[in-house]
Amino acid sequence: MIAEQSPDKFVALPPITTKIGARTMALDEKTGRIYMISSEVTENTAVPVTDRNRYKVTPGSAEVLFLDPK
Repeated sequence: MIAEQSPDKFVALPPITTKIGARTMALDEKTGRIYMISSEVTENTAVPVTDRNRYKVTPGSAEVLFLDPK
């Protein structure tokens, strides 16, 4: 996350821990709430860490996560 301190100055905020895979997000500009989608996953340790098939989504486990501004 990044905060705007002035029109020409931005600062990085501390990292926010979320569930694995929760990357895509949407911002409600009116409230500042951030919505993300995530699911439960299982890890296949038989494939390399860099392989796209390392994690498999558990069917039916999708959930919406949200972060509210302080």
